[in-house]
Amino acid sequence: MCKTVSAQEFHQLYSAIRLDVNVLGSGGVTKVLEGVQQDKAIEIGANVFARNCHPTPAYIKGVIKAFGCEPCALKSAAQVNAWCASATHNHIQKIVDNIDNVDAILISAIFFKAAWKTPFNKRSTRPQLFTPFSGKGKEVPMMHKNEKMQYKHVNGMQLVVLPYNDSGVTAVIGLPDAKGPEALAAAGSALLTPGCVTGTYSTKVTLALPKFKMESSHELLPMLKGMGVPTAGLDCTHSLGCPMDISSVIQKAILIVDEEGTTAAAVTAVMMKRGCARPEPKTEVICDRPFWFLLFLGDTLLFKAAKCEA
Repeated sequence: MCKTVSAQEFHQLYSAIRLDVNVLGSGGVTKVLEGVQQDKAIEIGANVFARNCHPTPAYIKGVIKAFGCEPCALKSAAQVNAWCASATHNHIQKIVDNIDNVDAILISAIFFKAAWKTPFNKRSTRPQLFTPFSGKGKEVPMMHKNEKMQYKHVNGMQLVVLPYNDSGVTAVIGLPDAKGPEALAAAGSALLTPGCVTGTYSTKVTLALPKFKMESSHELLPMLKGMGVPTAGLDCTHSLGCPMDISSVIQKAILIVDEEGTTAAAVTAVMMKRGCARPEPKTEVICDRPFWFLLFLGDTLLFKAAKCEA
């Protein structure tokens, strides 16, 4: 696996985002990556654009092996956006506005497009009320299907699994029994618990699902800092040739669901600038108040005293 930061910072990242590095370490990431690459409906890509820093031969070799591309010289925002558009089949055409004060951009993209195993009949799509949390309902094109599907009721929600043609990906729809943001949040957490989306059974289901398109754009750096992810003075000497600071992390995504299937794309761009190596942590032990003084020979305590008086 090709890592941009040091092993210590790699472990800090996993810890901050609550991944078990012993379960999903670099080997685990490689295994997941290989599985994704083998799915006909998924395309993934990544690249490194750099200037004022010098990717090492070993890092270049690792990037080529992992993603089939060679790091490029960073020249313009248009250059990066052209890569973004190509990687997402023009669904996301822009990820950066400018490259001022940027010395490197680590960019990755995923694109998914697959047809339903059994598509929705377009003639069954009709306007129907969708009521958001505000309570102000709005008519949306609602797709309908009435057939046997994989279904179960679990953790206070109805769960339906929809398969795609020529893909190991499945769509999981979780509809909470209760209304309101709290119920939706609880269902979202429950969907990620082990066993929640398994154990479905085949039964006749009448499904009404909106035809929709969603787009999002987020600056992730404040959230990552809040989670304790290291962002300054990163040890990139073995990859980009010098210490680096992360200045911005932009993620854009799009999701389109219609009668024929699903299209999804996401791009994440990590903007970096040359930085200074983080100083070694400084620990101070100032014995200006009462303290213990002990003498050991191996594990054997020889002397123990408490210094309490001035």
